[in-house]
Formats: sequence, C-alpha cells, structure tokens
Amino acid sequence: MRAIKVKNKAVLIPDSWEDLNFGEKIFTFKTLIRVLHGDLKDTPHIGLLKLLIHYTEYRPKSFRFYRLKSMVKYLWKSFLIYLINIPFLFAHGRRQYRAYTRLLRSAQRPDPNKEELEREIIDLGLLRLAESIDFVYKIDTEARKIIPLYTFRTNPFTYIRLGKSKYTGKRFFFDLTSHTDITARCFVDALDHLLLMENVKSREHKEECINKICAILYPAVSDHNENLLSGHARRMRDLNPVVKFGIVYWFTGIVNCFRENDTYRVLFDRIKKAEDEGKITIGMNEIALFLKKEGYGDPNNMNLIDYFDAQVKALKDNISKAIAEGVKPADISDHTGIPLDTIHRLK
Repeated sequence: MRAIKVKNKAVLIPDSWEDLNFGEKIFTFKTLIRVLHGDLKDTPHIGLLKLLIHYTEYRPKSFRFYRLKSMVKYLWKSFLIYLINIPFLFAHGRRQYRAYTRLLRSAQRPDPNKEELEREIIDLGLLRLAESIDFVYKIDTEARKIIPLYTFRTNPFTYIRLGKSKYTGKRFFFDLTSHTDITARCFVDALDHLLLMENVKSREHKEECINKICAILYPAVSDHNENLLSGHARRMRDLNPVVKFGIVYWFTGIVNCFRENDTYRVLFDRIKKAEDEGKITIGMNEIALFLKKEGYGDPNNMNLIDYFDAQVKALKDNISKAIAEGVKPADISDHTGIPLDTIHRLK
C-alpha cells in the first residue's frame, strides 16, 4: 500500500494485486472487463476513477456543498457590511446607505469563473490520483490504446468453491526468479485452449475453452489425465464468470512472463516468425514429446521452468551439433527462423 497525502488526510492506494482482498479483486476484474470489452472502452480513465473510489472510498465534496458554503460566506459578509456601515446610514441617509452597501456586497459576490476553475483543479487532481493505480492497465494516450498489465506475483485466487467443493489452484510465484508447481503438460494443454479461444468465433466454444483452462489450473484430482477425463471442466460452467476471467487473465500473464523473458523469448519468436512466413511449425505439444524422446524429461512430471530450460538446452545442443557438422549459422537461421545474432549467442 502507498500513502498519498490529500489535503489534511492520507489516502491509502493499493500498490499491487496482492494488496487487494477478494471483493476488491472481483471489482477490479469487472472494471477491467468493461475497459477492455465493454462500455468503458472509450473512457478508460473513468475505470481508474471507479477503482480509486472503490479502493479508498475517497470522494471530493460535491459542488453543491461548495456552493452552499460560498453562499453562507457571502451572506455573512453582507450582514457585516450592513452592521459596520450603520454610521454611514445616519450621516448620509437611507438611500445613500443602500447604494453604498449594494456596491460593497457586489464586490463579495462569488465568482462563477472561480468556481469552474476550482472544479477543473479538483477533477485534474482526482484523475492524477487515479493514475497512481498502475498495476491493472496503462493508457497510451498518443496511440489511443489500452495496455493490459499482468503484474501478478501470485495466483489472484488461492482456491475456488463450487457448491460445497473447494479446489486449490496451481501456484506460480514471480519475483526475481519464478517458482511454480505447474507441470509442462498442464501448461501446454492450457496454452492450447488459450490459443484456440482466440481463434474460435462461437461464444459457446470460447466458454468451453475457458472452462477447460480453469479445470486444468484448479484440478479436482492430482493426476492431470484423470482430471481431464473426470468431467471437471463441465463443473466450471457454474463458476462466477468474473472469477473465470481472472483465472484466464492470470494464466495469460504467465505465458507473457516466458514470452518476454530474455532467455525464453527465442522459443516464441522462432515459432511466430515461421508462422508469418508460412512455414510448417511444431506446437508446444510436439516439443514436449520431442524432449521426452530425446531424454530431456517427461512432460507429465516435468516442472514448467525445467520444461523451458530443457527447450533452450535442446536448441543449444542442436545448433552446436549442426555447426560441428559444417552447417553455416546463416543456413541454420534460414531453416529455423531463429535470428542470426541469437544463433551466435546460443552456439
């Protein structure tokens, strides 16, 4: 939590997803859905303001209050003007007294332009305060683009409930290094459904992909294959849609964690470049089977971090073997889609 001083009090603003309780996470995911896909897509700043008010319960006083305060102040000053200038009444008469006090009162009348300026200052200050919530999404004002942020250090939902049953989620801790109990097979199957979800058009099929991702990451039994065959994914149809969105959003962050990592990025770049050039590529499932065949480990039991390390090790071994057999690095780059500078770094 960060404490930001606003006038005479400190406002506590969450610094990360881990600072939020369950209800705040649900509200945040609801707002994120509205910003990414709903009625706040064109006004994402409103989403940040809603989050600020929900987290902190901070609300500037309404302008009805300010108008009432200004009016009371003006009436009090008018009374003092009448009272202080009573000697003027006796010296110059009632008519001059009225004209003189009217002139003095007009100088004390509230300025509507000042009120509008105060409104703009408060609105701007509130918006800047809302922009300090920088762990949910960013707004690129120049490109008019909303950038989702996957800044989870842990699973946003430790467990889920379906009826009387409680299912504990897979764990992924991200700090300077990553630690997880997700296996290579769980990751590969969930990733397949995530990619399929982006390509299918039917809402029903998208929902089924989401249910299967949730079932994989919150298993009913420890054995992965048994979990897939148990019909656990069908039970996920009863799970709160906002919770399901949060689970998929969290898993997308895990995928991005590897995709943007300096060491593992080459594995994704190689596949993407080959797809862009229309070449036949192998997916994560085929890679997992290849690693098992070559003796790097069984994907059913292999830890996810070890799985990616094994891919990099296999890539290094194959590049070194090809270069030892006389294949030029430029030819390897042409056939694999791996950039030449990356090949020099891996050999």
